[in-house]
Amino acid sequence: MPGPSGALAYSLTLGGLRASSDGRGDSAQARALQVDRGMGGVGRAVLDMVVSADGAAPSPGDPVTVSLNGGAGEAKVFTGEVFSVVARADGLRVVATDGLATLGRTDLAKVWEDKTAGSIVKDLISAAGLSAGDVEDGPNLTGYVVMRGPRALRQIERLGALTGCDVWTSGEGKVCFGGPATPGGAVLAEWGKTLLSLQVQATTPRQDGAEVYAEGAAGAQGADKA
Repeated sequence: MPGPSGALAYSLTLGGLRASSDGRGDSAQARALQVDRGMGGVGRAVLDMVVSADGAAPSPGDPVTVSLNGGAGEAKVFTGEVFSVVARADGLRVVATDGLATLGRTDLAKVWEDKTAGSIVKDLISAAGLSAGDVEDGPNLTGYVVMRGPRALRQIERLGALTGCDVWTSGEGKVCFGGPATPGGAVLAEWGKTLLSLQVQATTPRQDGAEVYAEGAAGAQGADKA
């Protein structure tokens, strides 16, 4: 239920700890709570907490959930895991991260043939041990190769750049991939009104060439194999 006088109510779990605005049966109390989650970066929750004498401090990797209720019903706004715990004289400072951080640590090598961009994204999400939420299929790709080095999150971001999609996590912790529901409208820039300055600048190409490796029909075996 909402907090007193219609204030925003909260409830959260960190490993074996529970804290809420009503305080009933809780093993911890949150003095400050900040959740940052959206497109364009790893989501995180930062908590300033006091733990009761019979409560056990959370450890990195423990599951974390945060729910809020502004009067229209409780909604989960963050799901992730503990990243760091700092003990202080007056309590604990806990930082938790969402599934995008897990994708940022996942490294794999794989080849796909005749798959949609969304299918590849789902495979990358599964390889990180996460659940996929709403994932747009996007275009069909004849072939796509992922090599070790750039992590799974970077690979999904590259697919997003190709298809016009973003990656984010839902409040339930599922990884989503998609674009705007409706395309943006045309923007008219009129000199002297909406456009006050214009500058054109030539730039040096980021890459001065490309290396292409190929294999002929006669080079599939032996020393001639590419």
